[in-house]
Amino acid sequence: MTLARWMFIGQLKRRRTLPALDVPDDAPDQKRSCQGIGPYASFLALCGMTAQPESKISRIVLFPIDGSTHCERAFAWYVDNLKAPNDHLVFFTVVEPVFPGHAFELAVEAYIMSNMAPVLDASITKSKRLCREKMQKAKELGLHAQAFLHVDSRPGHAVTEAIEDHNAAIVVMGSRGLGAFRRTVLGSVSGYVLHHSHVPVVIVPPETE
Repeated sequence: MTLARWMFIGQLKRRRTLPALDVPDDAPDQKRSCQGIGPYASFLALCGMTAQPESKISRIVLFPIDGSTHCERAFAWYVDNLKAPNDHLVFFTVVEPVFPGHAFELAVEAYIMSNMAPVLDASITKSKRLCREKMQKAKELGLHAQAFLHVDSRPGHAVTEAIEDHNAAIVVMGSRGLGAFRRTVLGSVSGYVLHHSHVPVVIVPPETE
């Protein structure tokens, strides 16, 4: 079943949430989970995990990523200033659908599958690559980490939902970031996350010129 079909079915059934599915690094992009949030359907996949006994985890750090230099700077700041030995990093990237919500409401399944799914699949593939790059960096630093990819028309809302879903103790993110990959957004939602999060949010600002 294609991604577009999953999204279409999720929209019709208006499912609030389904568990994320583990997607091994060497597996094709086919194991997916679908969830409907309000008028939108979304997709969530676990892209990878590093090994560390759960009993050693003392703090869960949610880290939204988008491939921008602002995100890279935020990660460097975390490593230099906030990293603790038993941290569990949750990398979280949001890919916006290539169609607006109202168009999705009116679209028929065949049209979505033939015209929109390839573009979205390409964005997802690139973003999964980003997740795995971050996973590799975490592994090199000896950090326990997971990476999640989420498709949603409301990235700020998706991040705040992730705070709840992963029981994050703190959020670290860059500001003014616009993803290097098509239809990914980070910086435009930092303010939303700051005002709607119930846990501390660290927003690393751009470098001063």
